[in-house]
Amino acid sequence: MKQFLRSSLGRSIMLMALGSVALAVLVMSLLSMRALYRLGDFSVSVSARNVEAQAQRALFALVRERALRHEALFRGAAATTRTLAERGAYHLERAALFGAQGAWGRERFTFRPDKGLFANPPEALVSSVYWGADTLDPEVRLRINALSHLDKSLASAMLTTPGAAAAWFMLDDAVIRYFPNVHLADRMAPRWEYDYRQDPCFLLAVPRTNPSGATRWSDVYQDTVGRGLVVTVATPFYTSDGRFQGVAGLDFSLDSVVREVLQDRFGGAPGADGGASAATRGFGILLGRDGAAIALPLERAADLGLDPPGPDTLARGQALNCRLADSGEPDVRALAQAMVAGDKGARRVTLGGRVHLAAFHPLSAPGWSLAVLVPLDEVLAPVSDTRRALGQEVRALAVGLPFSAVAAALVAVLLMMWFLGSRLLRPVRALLEATQAVSRGDLRHVVRMPCDDEFGELGRAFNAMTAELRRNQEHLREAQEKYRSIFESAVEGIYQSTPEGIFLNVNQAMARLLGYDAPEDLMRAVRDIPTRIYVDPEDRARFFGRLRAEGEVLQFETRLRRKDGGIIWARLGARAVFGPGGEFVLVNGVLEDFTDVKDARERVRHLSQELMRTQERERGRIARDLHDGVAQTLSSLKIAAGVLFDGHPDASPELRRRAAEFSARLQECITAVRDMAYDLRPSGLDELGLVRTLEQYCREFTERTGIRAQFMAAGMDGLILAPEAEINLYRLAQEALHNVEKHSGADRAEVRLVSSHPRVILSVTDNGRGFDPTAQPEGGHRRMGLRSMEERARLLGGWLDVAAQPGRGVRIKVQVPVGAGRPQG
Repeated sequence: MKQFLRSSLGRSIMLMALGSVALAVLVMSLLSMRALYRLGDFSVSVSARNVEAQAQRALFALVRERALRHEALFRGAAATTRTLAERGAYHLERAALFGAQGAWGRERFTFRPDKGLFANPPEALVSSVYWGADTLDPEVRLRINALSHLDKSLASAMLTTPGAAAAWFMLDDAVIRYFPNVHLADRMAPRWEYDYRQDPCFLLAVPRTNPSGATRWSDVYQDTVGRGLVVTVATPFYTSDGRFQGVAGLDFSLDSVVREVLQDRFGGAPGADGGASAATRGFGILLGRDGAAIALPLERAADLGLDPPGPDTLARGQALNCRLADSGEPDVRALAQAMVAGDKGARRVTLGGRVHLAAFHPLSAPGWSLAVLVPLDEVLAPVSDTRRALGQEVRALAVGLPFSAVAAALVAVLLMMWFLGSRLLRPVRALLEATQAVSRGDLRHVVRMPCDDEFGELGRAFNAMTAELRRNQEHLREAQEKYRSIFESAVEGIYQSTPEGIFLNVNQAMARLLGYDAPEDLMRAVRDIPTRIYVDPEDRARFFGRLRAEGEVLQFETRLRRKDGGIIWARLGARAVFGPGGEFVLVNGVLEDFTDVKDARERVRHLSQELMRTQERERGRIARDLHDGVAQTLSSLKIAAGVLFDGHPDASPELRRRAAEFSARLQECITAVRDMAYDLRPSGLDELGLVRTLEQYCREFTERTGIRAQFMAAGMDGLILAPEAEINLYRLAQEALHNVEKHSGADRAEVRLVSSHPRVILSVTDNGRGFDPTAQPEGGHRRMGLRSMEERARLLGGWLDVAAQPGRGVRIKVQVPVGAGRPQG
């Protein structure tokens, strides 16, 4: 403790601790009561949240159970209509069999001239009507008879489906069969006033509104025969070849569903009559697909922010004609939006200033949604009683708490001062002394800690850090000396610059390459690298674009301007240096003068071009000599051999046979000589042009090799190429087809010549065995044919691309500029 008090830090800590205790006593005295009250409120709030969460789960479980029960009913009804549709399609498909005799014998149909329709008698099991014409032709009678065999199925479908009010078939040729028999003819309008194929329940499932042929549900509507609100489920049916036949449907009365939604089953506070008060009990809501209310208690309309007609003005089965989305209550509109979207869950909803719990679940079959709302204060009534009881206990507890807190705080302060004095101040002082020594440059100072805790680990880490700093200091000194030696003696130019174009450091070689006597002269004279050094500033923009994107550029060729105005070709390499925030800080780069290499390459290229021109001229001369000299001489010999025996009828047959063989051999020599002349210089190239010559060569290639060579040209009309470009493109196609014949094993090749400004594209594709471009050729030989083709393309200022894959053929593609081969300047 004495050491603690001798330290200025210890005295400061002690004064701070005593002041903190005094302040804590004052604050604890003032806040203890409030804290305990808040603790009680918090406990009650947690209980209220738990009760509310349990109520939400229970309410949602109730709604879910009811929704799934209704959903099962609706899904069963949909399945029933699909079964009816399948049976209807089956019987109509076989109308010749089932229609020969009706299910009830020959059913009697009477024509009603006042309505222009036929109807069966009222005593029949189902009501059947035909309004398609003034006569009942045999084809319609056949279909009515076939459908009559399903009358019992209609009756069974309606009677076994809870809530079903009717089951029916309606055919596309104006036939209805309807159970129960309500004698539809008495209710139907004349056929010239209304065609019941325009009825919404029929249109619901026809192909133009239901192209997928799915089972569809109608919107809720008011029934015309007094069955209240009704909804229809309908399924279309087709023949096996896809022709639409008609629709099978079930009509549902929603009376039982609406009654269940509206009746009070959700509890509430008892009213004066012992029942649940209308102001406090829960209630249900049923929404349709478009958010229109199917069922809700009218006495709660004001709470929901709605203004529907009163109960005394609303006839039985009449739709409410109101939408929750039009409510004046924001929570009600949000609830309606979630229900229409098909969501499910539970949430709070404020109705008329009173908070309710709302649970909702979709009925996916008809696209409706069911919700139940219960007042929250009714749910949390037991929690309010708990809050009052807990408040009394909290007030009793808060009286003695401040004194206990003060005593505990004093003990904690004393323990803290003892701990800080023995375990904190001594290690901190040792670290302070070591830090001061390092700041003076003494990296050999060693920290000694008396304890083996975190401070001990910190001391060992500090000692390891100073040792590492000593080693790094030595390595850095050696690296700086090596770098300076390399930097100053390097043959290549080495530099550092900013992204804005200012040199930060250059070596002597860099200054010499750019025509300056010393690095300082270069850095002083050049303050804007793009305009002072680069011949084309766009080159530097491209160079720095790649550098920013890739971080490193290994080779970039450009022209640079020396101090005396001379131009050199330089090869640049550089690496970008980025700051901690990712910003572009500086560039480390090297520069190599390869002007002599560039000039040598250009001379080699010109020499290669001249050599190729000379080769083509020599080929043309040899071709002319062969054609005009040797071929003509051989032709003369052949003619002479043909007339050798004119005037000598007594020549022996053997002598004539040998003369004929000699003439045939001369013809073979003539053909071979002309082929050689054509290969050396195709005469058609000067007369017919490149397109016609290539087309002719492909035909001759097909005839000679049996490999089908298909030629196609596009965009070449009116395009005039230089003779050098034409002969080289011809040679490229010739060499490519020669490779196809010799190596590919293909039976089909395709040659395309396309003008796509500013280039002419030649491609040769085959369906042969292909090869792996990355593999070494067999025997280790280089692919000299492809090398030669690549050299021709390069001399025209273009390039060659080879796409090959084993078993997938080869595609050779050459692209050259349109103006290739023309003299420059």
